[in-house]
Amino acid sequence: MKNFLEALDTSTDLEVVVALKVVTDNGEPFFKAETINGIVYQSKLTKDQTLRFTIPGNKRFYVSFSMEEKIYSEKKETAVVLESMTIAGRNVLPNFINEMVYDNDQKKQLCTNYMGFNGTLKFDKTENFHAWYHEKSGQGMLICP
Repeated sequence: MKNFLEALDTSTDLEVVVALKVVTDNGEPFFKAETINGIVYQSKLTKDQTLRFTIPGNKRFYVSFSMEEKIYSEKKETAVVLESMTIAGRNVLPNFINEMVYDNDQKKQLCTNYMGFNGTLKFDKTENFHAWYHEKSGQGMLICP
């Protein structure tokens, strides 16, 4: 009999699709996306984009998004909005936005997908994606070997 990890073949990579909207009224922000395996995207954002990359199914669930080089102004805005994110076809954002941590240079504690400050918005969990998603979506806890 196979255990959960063997049944789902969690050794394979999971596809991540992130829809980004960029606000460039006051300049183009520098944006970086990173997983437990390293940087998957790093560039100035000049237009809305959809990022596609993979995360390992058998390692801890870690995805982070960083925005830098924002020039603060009261009249014009620079920001990056994570409009949606799916992992292995499952909706993660905006459904689980409250599970993300936003570390920013203004020291504001926000539950948001709107990156209006220089900083990092991330999922940083101790378990793999399947175990985390199973519990958070109300399907109970998985017992991993």
